[in-house]
Amino acid sequence: MKRVEQELQVAVIKHLRARGKRGLLYWHTPQGAHYSSRAQGKIMKGLGTLAGVSDLLLFFASKFYALELKAPGEKPTSDQIAYMVAVHANGGYVECADSLDAAVAQLEDWGLLQGRIQI
Repeated sequence: MKRVEQELQVAVIKHLRARGKRGLLYWHTPQGAHYSSRAQGKIMKGLGTLAGVSDLLLFFASKFYALELKAPGEKPTSDQIAYMVAVHANGGYVECADSLDAAVAQLEDWGLLQGRIQI
């Protein structure tokens, strides 16, 4: 993960920890690991690793959300777009944000954060 995106994700996680609605379940599935061998990559694929999974996955009140985080000006890859389309097609909520303000605003719009707090 690029450093800027990593810092953005850490900041978003701080908001989720401080302001997440009670009962909100969220997680990050590491997808960008560089495997030491081709065999290891094949094993991971066999275990269900899926290219393009969004950076943050959230589940609340029987609804599924996926938030893709990008450095400012960056766009999702074709695999990420395909994943987002699949989430939407299955009734989930999905968005891409390229700043902390945009990510927090989206989480607030989805009703996943409560109150306002300085982090």
